[in-house]
Amino acid sequence: DSSTSFIQDLLNEPLPEGCVLIVTTRTTRKELLNLPVNYIDIEINPFSLNETKENVTVFYPNISQNEIQEFHKLTNGIPRVQSYSLDLKRQGISEIINYLKPNGKKVEDLIEERIIEAERKLGINGKRSISTFFSYLIALPRPVPILYLEQVTGLSIGFFNDLATDIWHGIILENNQFHFRDEDFENHIRHQY
Repeated sequence: DSSTSFIQDLLNEPLPEGCVLIVTTRTTRKELLNLPVNYIDIEINPFSLNETKENVTVFYPNISQNEIQEFHKLTNGIPRVQSYSLDLKRQGISEIINYLKPNGKKVEDLIEERIIEAERKLGINGKRSISTFFSYLIALPRPVPILYLEQVTGLSIGFFNDLATDIWHGIILENNQFHFRDEDFENHIRHQY
């Protein structure tokens, strides 16, 4: 059946004794998985304040308790938002907190800001070129060979390499093929382009 995902079949396969299968999904998509009757549902919540502290002190061992609390509040404890924010680590924790103010940021905000920054770096045709690139990337089955993208978009290999460097948090160029780093970024691109 072409409408059935392989994951549905995989989840309903009998497993050898002693084996378990761990699958993550967004809560809203759980019904789509056709889970077996004996599955165990474990909700993964945002980071607690202590988990945020463990995460951020890897990057900033000397961070103050106030900065930890503010960082936690402004990221709502959401690991993906923390990860995207910590990509700015060269600027220091106070700059990251200022960046997240006044009310915190959502993943979509962080993704869009990175794309806009890449557009600026690419110059006068940056916005149009990035729009062309993402329109093809989201429409084609991934991974997409860079040479194929070059042919269908008319953009250069140099452009693709620059974009892979500027938007490394969302796209991966590996073995001369592009794919998305995570589902949040892919969904944002699908919605925007």
